[in-house]
Amino acid sequence: MINMVKKSSSNYREGLIAAKLAIAIFNNEENNNKMIQNEKQQHLEEEKMLLDKQKTLAHQMKQAENLIEEGTNRLEGALTSGVFSEVHAAKLLIAGGREKLTSINEQQQQLTNELDKVRLKRKNAFFHEQSINKKLKSIQQNQHNIMDLIDNT
Repeated sequence: MINMVKKSSSNYREGLIAAKLAIAIFNNEENNNKMIQNEKQQHLEEEKMLLDKQKTLAHQMKQAENLIEEGTNRLEGALTSGVFSEVHAAKLLIAGGREKLTSINEQQQQLTNELDKVRLKRKNAFFHEQSINKKLKSIQQNQHNIMDLIDNT
């Protein structure tokens, strides 16, 4: 009789421990999922911001190309008409357009590097999430096996 009470008490304690472990695993999994979702959202927002900057730079590049085109047209007009006062204005437009293009190209290169970094972070976060899920699945399976052992004793 005493042995049955001891065994019953032991089983009860093991069940409590298993329940606490299950709750801890669930809470840990939930916290990890929230953290991963926040990280994903942050990466997506960062990438969206960088893509918006890229669109802005593309628009600015088009404006710089238009400056160069306008300068080239003025230069051609000045040379055909013989009005050399327009040559200086054309030269300024072309130089300004080239300078702007150079600056934009540098900015686009930096932006591309930043986008690559964000995409790499997102890829690494995905693999980290997969790793965590795999570990949690293994822990849950072990807990299930322990519960089966407790139930069978």
